[in-house]
Amino acid sequence: MSSSSDVQVQGSNDWSIASKLSTVTAGYYKDSFISCFAQKPAKRSSLIHRGYYVRAKAMHYIFDRFLSQQHPKCQIISFGAGFDTSYFTLRQQGHSQIQYVEIDFQDVVTKKWQLIKNHPYCAELAAEKDTIYHLVAADLRNLPSLTNLLFEKICLSPSEPTLFISECAITYMDECSSSKLIEWCGTTFSNAVFAVYEQIRPNDGFGRVMQQHFIQLSIPLLSLPAYPDKKPNKIGWTSCEVYDINEFVHQLIPSDELDRMRKLETFDEYEGFNEKCSHYIILTAAKGSCKPLLPIKERENKDRVYNSTSLKSCQLYPSPIQRYGQAGCANSTGIWIVGGFGARPQGHGRLDDLILAHRNGTIESRLKDKRLARMYHSLHLIQPSRLIVYGGRTHPAMALGDLGFIDTERNEIEWLDGQPENGWPEPRWRHAASIIAPYSIFIGGGCGRQNNLLNDCWVMRVLPQSETKTPSVKWESFLSLPSGRHSAVASFWKDLIVISGGLNKSEMACQPQLLVSNTNCSQEWKEPVWSGPSPIPRYSHQALVTTDNRMFLVGGISTCHPSSPGVCIIDLQRWTSFEYSLPIQDIARPVILASFNAQLIEENEDTKIICWGGGSPCFSFGTHLNGVHVELEL
Repeated sequence: MSSSSDVQVQGSNDWSIASKLSTVTAGYYKDSFISCFAQKPAKRSSLIHRGYYVRAKAMHYIFDRFLSQQHPKCQIISFGAGFDTSYFTLRQQGHSQIQYVEIDFQDVVTKKWQLIKNHPYCAELAAEKDTIYHLVAADLRNLPSLTNLLFEKICLSPSEPTLFISECAITYMDECSSSKLIEWCGTTFSNAVFAVYEQIRPNDGFGRVMQQHFIQLSIPLLSLPAYPDKKPNKIGWTSCEVYDINEFVHQLIPSDELDRMRKLETFDEYEGFNEKCSHYIILTAAKGSCKPLLPIKERENKDRVYNSTSLKSCQLYPSPIQRYGQAGCANSTGIWIVGGFGARPQGHGRLDDLILAHRNGTIESRLKDKRLARMYHSLHLIQPSRLIVYGGRTHPAMALGDLGFIDTERNEIEWLDGQPENGWPEPRWRHAASIIAPYSIFIGGGCGRQNNLLNDCWVMRVLPQSETKTPSVKWESFLSLPSGRHSAVASFWKDLIVISGGLNKSEMACQPQLLVSNTNCSQEWKEPVWSGPSPIPRYSHQALVTTDNRMFLVGGISTCHPSSPGVCIIDLQRWTSFEYSLPIQDIARPVILASFNAQLIEENEDTKIICWGGGSPCFSFGTHLNGVHVELEL
């Protein structure tokens, strides 16, 4: 790592500490000392708040578990500590007889010492004799120097219980240096735990965006290519457990605490949050008298292993459609797309247009209307030249429940408004919707105007008038879903409504993935009985039904699977499924198949899927908009 890269790594500390202060100020967790070290307070987004919240909860969990293992007299060594406040928090909580060592670059150490001296309480805690605090500069790549520092100057014991912490630190080191450091810790200390919080999975769309972000900051994640998944370097360690942060959140944070957190701010960036959580891990390796700090996970049953193979073809073509959260529906020549969040001349924002994307990649811009500037709505073709827009949102606190009728021949739009007290559904976004030929639309679930999760279902009966007169509608209630969900997909197949995926109240991708109900006779949601593994749970995907009774689940986000979902082919008559994985992605053209539109093309014996738009807010790495349309061949 060059000296210029070292400086950039130090600069990332300033951004991180300001984000932590913003998260604490918003009420996500408590830290009495964070304001002492954040020199430039800044207000961050709710997505960044959630990201730093789960990071803090993971580190709090590590400290609590280690100190509860009957190690009142112990050593804690934090690599790349930055302006971390953990020592001061532990000391305030009454933990004594701890030798606490923080190691970082000289400039960071000098700045932190000055900040400590500027705050009397911090200075007092740092100077207490029963808990010995060391804030020192060292190059972690120079192991002889590190050995001399810890054992000759600080006088640590190689046999005392020792906790090593690396919180987004050693991943910036080259693979050889980071591996040697981990091995040195494991062979030098006889009773120890090494705890790591850092990035994984560099090869999918989000991983490529994440890598590119750090490359642009001149602080590439040098160790990430060598350790792309959850398999650690175990040299010198006798046991190890790893959780990605999605697993940590849903298995190790109490549900009432998660409920408290979710009520703090309005939130509608689930894709970015779950992607972030699936690309970070908490890992603990142990030896000697120290035990792993993470619970041993149950190993997956063999009959739950997902079949997976590569797609026949995955082609990327440059596309001017750079937006996500839009609505779309296919016609004979291409796909209509309306609204969404994307690139505008004045910067990113909600888009207020209707466009027609042709299969050859050309785009027709048809009309603009301020009321089309919405996200997570639905769009359906109810007559050869008539589109209907329903629902969506502007801000997460502003659900919409109006209908827009678009005449595609005249390029005109008329709006119809209604309220629940007049027999209309509650306004919603992220709902499941499907056309029921010829003039009805199913609407189910979604997020309501109080940001609440909905499970009610409706059928919108469209009553056509003349070609020039706006249709009228009649809403009929339908059997509610067994539980609330949003970001699911509804499909119409043989007089049945098939609901795939979605995110439930616990923010887990729904199981079972598919529910079926008859639209003509008795309404009853049924769980399919799978012959073999069920599909990978997902949300924010697309579902396409073929003429030969198959359903393709395309893309989406999973909360419980180690890779981004590709394409799942489901036989709707036998209830079998087979997963096709996406290829390793080009770092110059990453694709995140979330909040996108898909078009099915069946010609002769060829089956293709064209994916338009899509993307996601990517935690602190910026907003990613797919700059290509994707053609998948099965």
